[in-house]
Amino acid sequence: MNILLTGATGFLGSTLLRRMINDGHNASVLKRSTSSLNRINGVQDHVRFFDCGLTSFEDVFSSSNFDAVVNTACCYGRSGETAAELLEANLLFEVKMLQCCADRNIPFINTGSYLSPLVNGYALSKSQLEQWMDYFSGDCKAVTIKLDHMYGPGDDARKFAGMLLNHFDKDTPEINLTEGGQTRDFIHINDVVDLFLRVLDSLDELNERTIIVAGSCREISVRDFVIMLRNIWQAETGRECVAKFNFGIVPYRKHEIMRTRIDPVVIVGEPWHTKVKLEDGLKDYVRWFIKENTEKK
Repeated sequence: MNILLTGATGFLGSTLLRRMINDGHNASVLKRSTSSLNRINGVQDHVRFFDCGLTSFEDVFSSSNFDAVVNTACCYGRSGETAAELLEANLLFEVKMLQCCADRNIPFINTGSYLSPLVNGYALSKSQLEQWMDYFSGDCKAVTIKLDHMYGPGDDARKFAGMLLNHFDKDTPEINLTEGGQTRDFIHINDVVDLFLRVLDSLDELNERTIIVAGSCREISVRDFVIMLRNIWQAETGRECVAKFNFGIVPYRKHEIMRTRIDPVVIVGEPWHTKVKLEDGLKDYVRWFIKENTEKK
């Protein structure tokens, strides 16, 4: 397939790009001029790049007959971005692509969020994009893959699991957390990439508007997850985690989803299941983290 991918310099996008190339797909990447290419070292020669600040959307779409557009780009708002900046990154950018897809009847696959729309600006902008996808679905296939919490090697250190590992590694004496009673469904990056590729393979048979909520179908409380990660960290490093977990110091967010319930995924009548168990996935992540940090020292 001839695929236009956004967010290729991020965690999900870079992992997906490598798999696309390995599986024989032709990949073009739409990125910002300032984006670092560190995550995709070694595959740049197999990719056609477009800088969205230098090339118009019309020129990008006119350059090739794309079979699908896959959007993994997003801004979480972790660097103090304003509401307007979040809208520009998570809504306006995507709506421009949607319009181009609708004009040419090109399927648009988007990475959605399981979060409540009112929990933060990121979740709200992602929810608003869903409405635009509903609007355009009569003119092109619009597919959303919603995820609760994705993790694995290469993940952003500012996300929950990465933040904890950094605290463990730096011997942080105390870590302030919520009560930890909310449950989450953690899905490994390899399973997420497998799902995206499965969706690409099934595009011809999917409905005009398809929403897939994907996960491991295993709930675990945040408290139990923290303890599990600590135990795996200690076993893999041979070091004691000195951190005291101050559960209950941080209040729950407004509109926090307290229980994640994700049902098994069925794509065109066929079940799809994750392959990576949480314990194995976290070992994989911790080993990658240790290797990365050892090389930096």
